Amino acid sequence: MRSITYQAMVSLHEQGLLAPEHSSTFRAPRPREELYDVKNDPYSFRNLSQDAEHEGVLGELRAVLDEWKVETEDIAPPERRLDMFYRKTGEFLPRYKERRQ
Repeated sequence: MRSITYQAMVSLHEQGLLAPEHSSTFRAPRPREELYDVKNDPYSFRNLSQDAEHEGVLGELRAVLDEWKVETEDIAPPERRLDMFYRKTGEFLPRYKERRQ
């Protein structure tokens, strides 16, 4: 978030000049699931999770994840943790800035 590259992307996005395939960086909220063919789409531009053709693969991956959660006793926290910094600027939010000084 604090890199020169990211800040340039923010600027281009705000001006409407960022290429569509890079604009997904700013999508909020993110899709619940994302599935990419990293062999044919190495930059992960096309999310296949809603594509019926890949429903079987997505189902298999869900099952593997569910099994892993049981094996590792991984549970989702009851509440989502708030971000520590502003997504656009990378600056720490006031409640965390005080702790870092």
